[in-house]
Amino acid sequence: MPKELDFAEWDPLDPIKLAHAAHLWLEFRPQGNQVTGDSPAYPVFQRLKQVVHKLNLLGPDAGYPKGYSHVPRADLKIIAENWGEQPAFLYPEERPPAMSLDHTVQAETKCRKWLVEFMKNGDPEKSKSGYRAKAVAKFGVGKRAFGRAWANAVAETGNTNWSKPGSKS
Repeated sequence: MPKELDFAEWDPLDPIKLAHAAHLWLEFRPQGNQVTGDSPAYPVFQRLKQVVHKLNLLGPDAGYPKGYSHVPRADLKIIAENWGEQPAFLYPEERPPAMSLDHTVQAETKCRKWLVEFMKNGDPEKSKSGYRAKAVAKFGVGKRAFGRAWANAVAETGNTNWSKPGSKS
């Protein structure tokens, strides 16, 4: 079983490599210094790279290949806020404390019920990661618990529009 991702080990890094930021954004452990096209972090990496280069937000090593570019955390927070997201690696003060199994099950159940209310009222208004950020702050659910709550809420409501990929706004 892979080791749980501990964001605290990444907290001291500022600026942070863009490739690492893309993985951490999705709560994946960074694998090396690049993001390949088959990585689940690739779409986030491409999106981040586009904004970072457009706004010239590169840190002191701008001469390195793009995957090695470092970006200040403050700039990544601005990007996250503009996207309506709150990735856990950028907001240590918002991370939920470690929970017992009972608390986790209760948080997941509350999260599922909360999602069901949104799903009953129509189509999603933001990305899944946007809802996940809100659920983490509201209920303290982890990524896997949120994923289960999301899937169960879709099954409960039958609103499959919530499981379709693509932009929601």
